[in-house]
Amino acid sequence: MKTITWKNKKELPVFKKLERFKFDINKLVDSYNEILSYDWDSINNEYSKFTEIHKDTTKSFDKNYAQYALTVFDETFNLSKRKEKSGSMWDKIVAMKKPEADERFYRKRKDNLPSYLHHVLDSFGEGVVHKSRFALLPAHANIKPHIDHDTRYGVRVHIPIITNDKSVYGATDHDGKDKEEHFPADGGAWFINPGVRHWVRNEGDTDRIHLILSCDSQAIL
Repeated sequence: MKTITWKNKKELPVFKKLERFKFDINKLVDSYNEILSYDWDSINNEYSKFTEIHKDTTKSFDKNYAQYALTVFDETFNLSKRKEKSGSMWDKIVAMKKPEADERFYRKRKDNLPSYLHHVLDSFGEGVVHKSRFALLPAHANIKPHIDHDTRYGVRVHIPIITNDKSVYGATDHDGKDKEEHFPADGGAWFINPGVRHWVRNEGDTDRIHLILSCDSQAIL
């Protein structure tokens, strides 16, 4: 099992484009359109237990913010199956001592995923991607500033699917300065640091749709 010493939040940028990953934006949009008619209330369905346990964080979400789960809770998973060790307490400790509160356990893929999404998830490596979902932030909606978790527990990748020029991701850098960036829907993937204060503003007239992947690896960075 591969062991590297994972970096903490202050050793990683607050966000950065991952140049090694490039996907077909047309196939991503087609995949999104394929599941558009499905139930987009995963926050209260597939992820309901996770949402309830982390309710302080989910309070930052706009009331019309919606997610469609690509992965669900895997009862067969345990931490010994992880492919990459972090060199931190998270190698052995389950978040809040409750598997339902731990993103790493939400790695079982749904049966009806469009085939191109399997290619995207597989591109990050075997056993790397866990809690993954499409996220829809409506026009003129925001996600308030919040902090998710330590980067030694896991990292997060955003792949913009549909967006507009007035949609920005923001984060407070390690010098206490606020930074904002528009992530274009060009097939690129962005690392975002879940351990720093971050937020989203969609001031455009169209929805912002991102594919959000939680990853059990820093080697992908």
